[in-house]
Amino acid sequence: GFGGDYSLSINRPSSNTYKDISVIDGLGNGVFVKGGSSSFENLYIESDISSSGSAVYIGERTDVAINGLYISTIHNGNAIYSTRAGSLSFTNVELRPRYSYQRGFYISYADSLSID
Repeated sequence: GFGGDYSLSINRPSSNTYKDISVIDGLGNGVFVKGGSSSFENLYIESDISSSGSAVYIGERTDVAINGLYISTIHNGNAIYSTRAGSLSFTNVELRPRYSYQRGFYISYADSLSID
């Protein structure tokens, strides 16, 4: 997906902070972020809808910091997907995949990456 089939799509934000977001079932996929800089505090994604997408999709040249991330889905894609990102930071992450073909993190390139 490129932002059209996600429950929450954020395009080109400028240093926004999003707090206490829950996506339950929604459109099968969770959050799409592209461009700019975003931070999340307490992002919760749970889905029983089968999807080949990702719970969190981070687009090119995007800076994202997430503190408090919970993902539990039956996606056969990725919990977190990113390619050619800027700065990525993940703190307090809990991934509970419920499908045997799901990957936790798929990050093909990032300028900087921190996972705690």
